[in-house]
Amino acid sequence: MGKYKLLILIALGIFIVCCLGCDKGDKKKTEKMGASIVQDAKTNSDTSIKQQQEKLKLSPPKLGGPSDWSVPATASNYLAGAGLPTSGYDYDGLSDKTPYGAISDYQQLGSGFPLANNIAYYVVGTQYEVKELQLVLNVNVLEESVEAHAKLLEYSKILYQKAFGKALPPSIKTSVTKGESGQWQFDQILVKLARDNWATGKGYSLKFTIGNV
Repeated sequence: MGKYKLLILIALGIFIVCCLGCDKGDKKKTEKMGASIVQDAKTNSDTSIKQQQEKLKLSPPKLGGPSDWSVPATASNYLAGAGLPTSGYDYDGLSDKTPYGAISDYQQLGSGFPLANNIAYYVVGTQYEVKELQLVLNVNVLEESVEAHAKLLEYSKILYQKAFGKALPPSIKTSVTKGESGQWQFDQILVKLARDNWATGKGYSLKFTIGNV
């Protein structure tokens, strides 16, 4: 039984005893006592609820930028104006550690056939906190890789600007342009570019990420 309910029962018990055997003066005092107990119980209950709600709010990392990418509603819309809107941040169950996320449609780049180069934006995290921002580029047409890398660089600049409030460093630009893996740490934030050459030898993927160390 909760403390709130228990204190209400105590107050009611005192009131009943008063009605059965107390004089008018004692009765008024007891009524005041019962009312006070009930009010204290309500106050304690409200405080407890607020404390539980606060526990659910995870503290986001301090980036020093103009916005906070760890907030789902914020991060999910970072590239909406650039052509990669997401369907909204929701439960997807794809990972035990990060079961929530948002994803854009894959944007076709060039006119390759049967599969053109394409790129998409992912946001992954917990219910209340984003853990990683991802840009995934699939290069299916090697002859158009330069243009594909340029588009990845364009979106990478936007994400970096959103997260840190400043321009993408030259070293990261070079890696994205060349399609070479690399990683860069800034305090507790890790920026990575990972290249995965497919076993078929017919293409590769590049994943640009901003996440916690």
